[in-house]
Amino acid sequence: MLDIFVGNVQNNAIWSVMKSRYGVGIPYFDRRVEVACSTSCAATSVWSCLPCNINQWGEHGIINQLQNSGSVPKNSNAIYLLVLGSNVNYYWSQGGSTNQLCATHDLAAASDGNYKYITLPMPKSSSSACNVVKSIGYPNGDYALDSMAAIYFHELTEIVAPNYMDSWSYQIADKCANRFQAVGTQGTKGNARVGNQNYLIPPIWDSWYGVCTMGL
Repeated sequence: MLDIFVGNVQNNAIWSVMKSRYGVGIPYFDRRVEVACSTSCAATSVWSCLPCNINQWGEHGIINQLQNSGSVPKNSNAIYLLVLGSNVNYYWSQGGSTNQLCATHDLAAASDGNYKYITLPMPKSSSSACNVVKSIGYPNGDYALDSMAAIYFHELTEIVAPNYMDSWSYQIADKCANRFQAVGTQGTKGNARVGNQNYLIPPIWDSWYGVCTMGL
């Protein structure tokens, strides 16, 4: 379900805003990587010693390790999606290990360039603060994947339009975070049709008209 969303979201009407307002083309995804942690280093996998606690700077090393090991190619024009398993605690370093992050986007700096990536942890439970659609419902009946799709879209719009930031340092998705619109127009609890699935995605900021919008 998440693969369908990642591969087809640029075909949704909301992407017309990205193109006309922010000059954004179709994003290119080189690789989606799923990561789980382990307390054992007995395995030969490159991930055998991945820590179960990662702050928002820790994924820089993960991206570099993946590339240096040859697990994923280096492509400075691509976006890498790093999906963290539910057993990985992803947290804000300044808030301590109990301050869970729901997602981030950033650049992983390397000697040969900067690499765009989105880090997307799986919500640990349906009561998690990262279950952003729990008050509305689940278009696909899966709290984790439905929430991850909504959060992923938030991060995607910001990493492909990084130059927009208002006087409060809000990016285009921050200004409309969790303001889900037109619920039910695309099936039960959904507001967008992507591929052959219904999803619930947040609107983005239209800098021309100063409103949150779902498309032109």
